[in-house]
Amino acid sequence: MIMVMLSLRMRPHLAYPKNIFKIIKLSFIVLYDMTFSNFILIKQILFKSKEVNPGYVYIPLTIRDPHAIAFLSCIITYTPGTVWAGLSEKDFILRLHVLDLHDEHIWYETIKTRYEKPLMEIFE
Repeated sequence: MIMVMLSLRMRPHLAYPKNIFKIIKLSFIVLYDMTFSNFILIKQILFKSKEVNPGYVYIPLTIRDPHAIAFLSCIITYTPGTVWAGLSEKDFILRLHVLDLHDEHIWYETIKTRYEKPLMEIFE
């Protein structure tokens, strides 16, 4: 606890989440998405699916708060089948690697509406 308190001075910005209800709602959405992704991934591994189509999706982010970006990267990385592959600091374009990419638009909408929008409401 003492180390946490002493390290606060080293952080350039502190996080001030604004809406506890949005945090709870987002937590349930992420938990659902992680569970659903696990089942899909297990199905693909057990049945050796030939339909796997890996690829990259490029998504321009509106979010700028560093804490919200960190949470978004955790959400994406913790969800099986997706990996945060990079973020350009110049224009905030997220490079997302997807294990089974069939429709880029679905991933775009998922990131923008299910994750980015609530994180903006929580942190910005």
